[in-house]
Amino acid sequence: MPTSIHPHDGIKIFSATISHQPLGLAIHSPEHWARPTRCFENVLGKVGRDGGATRFGWTFHYRIAPSAGEYLFVIHHAVWHAPDGRLVDVTPFHDDPKHHPITEGNGVLFLVDDAARPVETENLIAPLPMRYFPLSDDERLVSYVGKLNRKEQLKCQEIYEGRI
Repeated sequence: MPTSIHPHDGIKIFSATISHQPLGLAIHSPEHWARPTRCFENVLGKVGRDGGATRFGWTFHYRIAPSAGEYLFVIHHAVWHAPDGRLVDVTPFHDDPKHHPITEGNGVLFLVDDAARPVETENLIAPLPMRYFPLSDDERLVSYVGKLNRKEQLKCQEIYEGRI
Protein backbone atom coordinates (compact mmCIF):
# COMPACT_ATOMS: atom_id res chain seq x y z
CA MET A 1 0.00 0.00 0.00
CA PRO A 2 1.38 3.45 -0.94
CA THR A 3 2.72 5.69 1.78
CA SER A 4 1.40 9.26 1.84
CA ILE A 5 3.02 12.43 3.15
CA HIS A 6 0.95 15.22 4.70
CA PRO A 7 1.32 18.39 2.56
CA HIS A 8 2.84 20.31 5.50
CA ASP A 9 5.56 17.67 5.89
CA GLY A 10 5.94 17.44 2.12
CA ILE A 11 6.68 21.16 1.93
CA LYS A 12 9.52 20.77 4.44
CA ILE A 13 10.98 17.75 2.65
CA PHE A 14 10.58 19.31 -0.81
CA SER A 15 12.04 22.67 0.23
CA ALA A 16 15.16 20.96 1.63
CA THR A 17 15.83 19.51 -1.85
CA ILE A 18 15.72 23.00 -3.38
CA SER A 19 17.43 25.43 -0.98
CA HIS A 20 18.82 25.49 2.53
CA GLN A 21 17.79 29.12 2.91
CA PRO A 22 14.77 30.21 4.96
CA LEU A 23 11.26 28.99 4.26
CA GLY A 24 8.69 31.41 5.55
CA LEU A 25 6.02 33.91 4.64
CA ALA A 26 6.37 36.93 2.40
CA ILE A 27 3.73 39.54 3.13
CA HIS A 28 1.33 39.71 0.20
CA SER A 29 0.90 43.40 -0.54
CA PRO A 30 0.44 43.78 -4.30
CA GLU A 31 1.19 47.13 -5.89
CA HIS A 32 -1.65 48.68 -7.91
CA TRP A 33 0.60 49.04 -10.95
CA ALA A 34 2.04 45.51 -10.77
CA ARG A 35 0.87 42.75 -13.11
CA PRO A 36 0.16 39.09 -12.33
CA THR A 37 2.82 36.64 -13.60
CA ARG A 38 5.41 39.45 -13.94
CA CYS A 39 7.14 39.14 -10.57
CA PHE A 40 10.66 39.92 -11.82
CA GLU A 41 9.52 43.12 -13.53
CA ASN A 42 7.27 44.06 -10.61
CA VAL A 43 10.05 43.72 -8.05
CA LEU A 44 12.51 45.67 -10.21
CA GLY A 45 9.92 48.45 -10.41
CA LYS A 46 9.40 48.39 -6.64
CA VAL A 47 13.16 48.53 -5.96
CA GLY A 48 13.42 51.47 -8.37
CA ARG A 49 10.64 53.33 -6.58
CA ASP A 50 11.34 52.51 -2.94
CA GLY A 51 14.83 51.02 -2.64
CA GLY A 52 15.46 47.66 -1.08
CA ALA A 53 16.45 44.62 -3.11
CA THR A 54 15.15 41.65 -5.08
CA ARG A 55 15.06 38.23 -3.43
CA PHE A 56 14.64 35.18 -5.61
CA GLY A 57 13.08 31.92 -4.55
CA TRP A 58 10.02 29.75 -4.90
CA THR A 59 6.29 29.79 -4.13
CA PHE A 60 4.52 26.53 -3.29
CA HIS A 61 1.36 25.20 -4.93
CA TYR A 62 -0.82 22.17 -4.25
CA ARG A 63 -2.71 20.01 -6.75
CA ILE A 64 -4.54 16.69 -6.97
CA ALA A 65 -4.06 14.52 -10.04
CA PRO A 66 -7.49 12.87 -10.49
CA SER A 67 -6.21 9.35 -11.05
CA ALA A 68 -2.93 9.54 -9.14
CA GLY A 69 -3.09 11.67 -5.97
CA GLU A 70 -1.75 14.79 -4.31
CA TYR A 71 1.41 16.63 -5.27
CA LEU A 72 3.20 19.91 -4.72
CA PHE A 73 5.02 22.13 -7.15
CA VAL A 74 7.11 25.25 -6.87
CA ILE A 75 7.18 28.25 -9.16
CA HIS A 76 10.23 30.47 -9.51
CA HIS A 77 9.36 33.83 -8.00
CA ALA A 78 10.77 37.16 -6.84
CA VAL A 79 9.77 39.25 -3.85
CA TRP A 80 10.82 42.68 -2.60
CA HIS A 81 13.29 42.76 0.29
CA ALA A 82 12.18 46.02 1.92
CA PRO A 83 14.77 48.31 3.54
CA ASP A 84 13.29 47.37 6.95
CA GLY A 85 14.08 43.67 6.31
CA ARG A 86 10.57 42.41 5.50
CA LEU A 87 9.96 40.20 2.46
CA VAL A 88 6.98 41.53 0.51
CA ASP A 89 5.28 39.92 -2.48
CA VAL A 90 4.26 42.92 -4.60
CA THR A 91 2.82 40.79 -7.42
CA PRO A 92 -0.98 40.42 -7.58
CA PHE A 93 -2.40 36.92 -7.69
CA HIS A 94 -3.55 35.45 -10.98
CA ASP A 95 -7.27 35.97 -11.67
CA ASP A 96 -7.87 32.21 -11.51
CA PRO A 97 -7.71 31.08 -7.84
CA LYS A 98 -6.38 27.65 -8.83
CA HIS A 99 -3.13 29.43 -9.76
CA HIS A 100 -2.69 31.04 -6.34
CA PRO A 101 0.26 29.93 -4.21
CA ILE A 102 -0.10 28.45 -0.76
CA THR A 103 -0.83 31.24 1.72
CA GLU A 104 -1.28 31.71 5.43
CA GLY A 105 -3.07 34.82 6.65
CA ASN A 106 -1.76 37.68 4.52
CA GLY A 107 1.48 35.87 3.68
CA VAL A 108 2.64 33.78 0.76
CA LEU A 109 4.73 30.70 1.53
CA PHE A 110 8.14 31.57 0.06
CA LEU A 111 11.43 29.69 0.00
CA VAL A 112 14.41 32.03 -0.33
CA ASP A 113 16.94 30.76 -2.87
CA ASP A 114 19.61 33.28 -3.86
CA ALA A 115 20.94 30.78 -6.42
CA ALA A 116 17.57 30.84 -8.26
CA ARG A 117 18.41 33.65 -10.64
CA PRO A 118 16.32 33.98 -13.79
CA VAL A 119 17.76 32.84 -17.11
CA GLU A 120 18.82 35.91 -19.07
CA THR A 121 19.51 35.96 -22.79
CA GLU A 122 19.72 38.81 -25.29
CA ASN A 123 15.96 38.60 -25.80
CA LEU A 124 14.42 37.61 -22.49
CA ILE A 125 14.44 37.17 -18.76
CA ALA A 126 12.81 33.81 -18.02
CA PRO A 127 12.00 31.87 -14.86
CA LEU A 128 13.64 28.61 -13.92
CA PRO A 129 11.57 25.48 -14.55
CA MET A 130 8.82 24.59 -12.12
CA ARG A 131 9.56 21.54 -9.97
CA TYR A 132 7.04 18.89 -8.95
CA PHE A 133 6.99 16.67 -5.85
CA PRO A 134 4.68 13.69 -5.19
CA LEU A 135 3.01 13.42 -1.79
CA SER A 136 2.91 9.64 -1.96
CA ASP A 137 5.04 6.82 -3.29
CA ASP A 138 2.15 5.49 -5.39
CA GLU A 139 3.69 4.41 -8.72
CA ARG A 140 1.03 6.23 -10.76
CA LEU A 141 1.69 9.50 -8.95
CA VAL A 142 5.48 9.16 -9.09
CA SER A 143 5.21 8.49 -12.83
CA TYR A 144 2.79 11.40 -13.35
CA VAL A 145 5.02 13.85 -11.45
CA GLY A 146 8.08 12.58 -13.32
CA LYS A 147 6.35 13.33 -16.62
CA LEU A 148 5.45 16.82 -15.41
CA ASN A 149 9.08 17.49 -14.46
CA ARG A 150 10.41 16.26 -17.82
CA LYS A 151 7.80 18.23 -19.78
CA GLU A 152 8.63 21.41 -17.84
CA GLN A 153 12.37 20.97 -18.42
CA LEU A 154 11.84 20.55 -22.17
CA LYS A 155 9.47 23.53 -22.40
CA CYS A 156 11.90 25.80 -20.57
CA GLN A 157 14.84 24.64 -22.68
CA GLU A 158 12.88 25.60 -25.79
CA ILE A 159 12.12 29.03 -24.29
CA TYR A 160 15.76 29.62 -23.33
CA GLU A 161 16.91 28.65 -26.82
CA GLY A 162 14.38 31.02 -28.40
CA ARG A 163 12.36 28.27 -30.09
CA ILE A 164 9.13 29.39 -28.39
